[in-house]
Amino acid sequence: MKMEICKCCEQEINENYGIYFNQDGNPYCETCESEAWNYANSVLVVKDGETKKYLHCTEFGFRDAEYWEEASPNGVTGFKYVRTDAWRGYHDVIIEEGYTTLASGWSTGKWSDVAYKHKFNDFVEEIAQGEIECPFELVFAFGLTSNVFSVSSDVIIKTRDLESFTEWLAEYTGYSVEELESALR
Repeated sequence: MKMEICKCCEQEINENYGIYFNQDGNPYCETCESEAWNYANSVLVVKDGETKKYLHCTEFGFRDAEYWEEASPNGVTGFKYVRTDAWRGYHDVIIEEGYTTLASGWSTGKWSDVAYKHKFNDFVEEIAQGEIECPFELVFAFGLTSNVFSVSSDVIIKTRDLESFTEWLAEYTGYSVEELESALR
């Protein structure tokens, strides 16, 4: 029976008790693999009235949140950590070629002291729950930050759809790109 050493906790792993390999091929024990997902970034892809959620962690990449299979969302290839000082930072989205950012910044819950951010939250909720039927594929990327009350937030769309989407957004939803950008500042 082959024994491996967990890259994270350096404990021996018996292959009969759950061995997982990260993106670099390093072995992880079941506990360390599970803990890697405790603070995952997320991506929502909304297309044709269907919303798919993906989770991403640095060690293991993407997983489909429903079936927990390896899967990659359209529009996003990963996240990179950006340090803002010695203790703080955020995960910034890495956008796939052929896609562009429509709006980017940070979002938080519906707290009374940031009422200007509610417009973004409402938009995401209405699109993701199908209250607004969007004729375009929209990608929402949410990266963890050192501020436990906020996440980095990006609205991503295919570059070729940008102009048509902007017109549709203003005409059919009551939202504008400027309002979404402002809500993420």
